[in-house]
Amino acid sequence: MNFVYLIGGPTGVGRSTIALELSMDPVLHVSSIIGTDSLREVLRRIIPGDTYPPLFYSSYDGHKSLEDGWESCDFHRSDPLICAYDEQARIISIAVAAVIERSFIEGINLIIEGVHISPRHIRKLLKPEIIDLIGEAVLDIENEDLHRQRITERQLHSPLRDVSRHLQYFGNIRHVRDHIVKVAKDYHIPIIQNVDEKNTVEQSRRVLSENLGSRK
Repeated sequence: MNFVYLIGGPTGVGRSTIALELSMDPVLHVSSIIGTDSLREVLRRIIPGDTYPPLFYSSYDGHKSLEDGWESCDFHRSDPLICAYDEQARIISIAVAAVIERSFIEGINLIIEGVHISPRHIRKLLKPEIIDLIGEAVLDIENEDLHRQRITERQLHSPLRDVSRHLQYFGNIRHVRDHIVKVAKDYHIPIIQNVDEKNTVEQSRRVLSENLGSRK
């Protein structure tokens, strides 16, 4: 019985680290980890910037796409940042759904992690029987100071990663975080507070195990 595990959450909460830890669990037999940032980069090579400006910004500064003349927004019209983030998530969800469907055809275990994991959009693109086979969780850091600290620490662990922009837009990151948490609650998706890495890995494994157990 293969699985796809979707791990969402805002920038800087440790999604990729937790996904990597889970992938090394010999019991889970994870074949691959895919980040939505990678899927976004592929889409950027296919879709011209003047056709879909939001795709060419980060999740925390997508509101700048409105300055490029982009006006389409189905939701959150009064909140440009969330409007642009939601549009990014919508287009990236097309790629996420395709990867999910392919993984079940090939019978492989897959973890997809990213800030653009959007249950509202992904579920619209998948058949109900596939949705039932997906495990979902959202990583979060509720404490704002701890969240900022984790972002700062990323520079130490990944010297090539410039976190200055993340700190510059930290308020926006928290705003997107609030939206992601709200959507997770709306869809009854488990929210895991990543305060302690070891505990987070255990909780994430438990969420997946409970999902797999519910299929029996």
